[in-house]
Amino acid sequence: MATDISPHLLRRLQQRADETGCTLDDLLAQWLDESPIHTPSDESSNIPYKEVLDHAQDVIALYDRNLRNVYINSPIQGITGMAPEQIAGKKTADLSISEQRAKRWEAVIASVFETHEDRTLEFEFQAADGKHSFEAFLSPIFGTGEDVLYVMSITRDITERKKAEAELRESEIRLALSQAIAHIGYWEWNIQTGESIWSDEFCRIVGVNPETAQPSLELGRSMIHPDDRERAQAAVRESLEAGKPYRIEKRIVRPDGTIRWVLSDGRVTLDDEGRPLKLTRTFLDITERKEDQQKALDAALEKIRVNISTGFIRDAAHEFRSPLTLINTQSYLMSRTDQREKRQKYADNMMLQVERIIRLVQMLTRIVELETSTLRRNTVIDVPSLVGMLCQQMKLSRKPGQPDIVFHDDASPGLPPIQGDPDYLTDAFRQVLDNALRFTPADGVITVRVTQDERNIIVTIEDTGMGIPEWAVQHIFQSFWRHDEAHQTPGFGLGLPIARRAIHLHDGKIFVQSQESKGTLVTIHLPLPLTLVAEDG
Repeated sequence: MATDISPHLLRRLQQRADETGCTLDDLLAQWLDESPIHTPSDESSNIPYKEVLDHAQDVIALYDRNLRNVYINSPIQGITGMAPEQIAGKKTADLSISEQRAKRWEAVIASVFETHEDRTLEFEFQAADGKHSFEAFLSPIFGTGEDVLYVMSITRDITERKKAEAELRESEIRLALSQAIAHIGYWEWNIQTGESIWSDEFCRIVGVNPETAQPSLELGRSMIHPDDRERAQAAVRESLEAGKPYRIEKRIVRPDGTIRWVLSDGRVTLDDEGRPLKLTRTFLDITERKEDQQKALDAALEKIRVNISTGFIRDAAHEFRSPLTLINTQSYLMSRTDQREKRQKYADNMMLQVERIIRLVQMLTRIVELETSTLRRNTVIDVPSLVGMLCQQMKLSRKPGQPDIVFHDDASPGLPPIQGDPDYLTDAFRQVLDNALRFTPADGVITVRVTQDERNIIVTIEDTGMGIPEWAVQHIFQSFWRHDEAHQTPGFGLGLPIARRAIHLHDGKIFVQSQESKGTLVTIHLPLPLTLVAEDG
């Protein structure tokens, strides 16, 4: 049975040296004196270690200073077809071996004699059953003092190991190629040791050189986009705590500043005691997919914008058409009469329509301004004072037949101010009050209050007017929408859209509750500054 000669032989030699009181080098010299070279007769079968050596896996040989082989064991015959006695006493150059290989082998032996240092050599040899790979370890054997008497070589067949290494490299190449094609990278994190392993494709995705990258948990975390970092780390924490896989889309920032989208799948491996052992993550580069999705979204939004713009222009044209038609008619009638009273009547009618067009242009300008801009000013606003003054102005400018406006300011003192644009907020409150004035009878009342909850200043405007049908409430914030299709209802259908946009610019909200024949309640929430919310919280 074949034996791993290196440790086995050395143990036997050391044991014999201890028994005889010799040094290991002395014992090797004794062994050489007993070798078949010096005793070519059948007595060589009595050599103490010959049986061990001949049953070794490895080829063991000794060379003197003349590079002559002084001993070689029997496994050499299975490789070269030459028996040990055919090799012993000869130089490698004297054997049936290529000149180049012989020179290389003898050069290594000479180097060991000269440097007194171990050498390792890998080579291939065409044996009887095909080409084999070998690894040779060459070591000096010292005599007395510092002289090297012999060089021992132990040569091992590593063909299977080389095949396995080649297959592994091929497998790694195929894996790297498949990852590159699929844009999938791999990151393994050993939780117990902290070691991280990154695949070449992962390095490519994150924009680092696989040859120089130093994988670490900290470096990997730093590559996550700041806006996605906490969400990504929370997914990992939950996976480790529950021992379950996770999936997350996130952005990574490359060293050059470019951003890539990745789909990350993570799976935790537990040890025998149920503790997290390692976390394995794959990363799929989905940047192109995200870009395609964004393009599709942009196209859809553009289509919606065009449709809205087209509808807006159509509805605006209709609103202009009506007064312009009336002006054209009144102008024609005015040109057909010389009666002063009639001409004045026609002129007055035309002036009313001109005023209507001016109001329409003003409202269109304001709604476009609100839809395409941010706050023009960000100043301190005392909401109760602003609402109170507006109520007083509109109360004084009421037309005959319009209801009373009652402002309750008993709860207003002490309410904190907010930040915003007073012109936009005034316009928002005015539009809501104007709607209430138009649709509330003279004997009705419009009640306005300003209060506060934990997070908002709250303005309520409640009327006792005709109310809005339940089905219509969802439409009232649409531009140009009016209850009747013929648009005989007063106004342009722009007041509430203007109010909502102005409120939204202040991060606020507007709600409408209504019952037919009972009235409408409009509630507006304007958020308090975050510092006040934090203090209250």
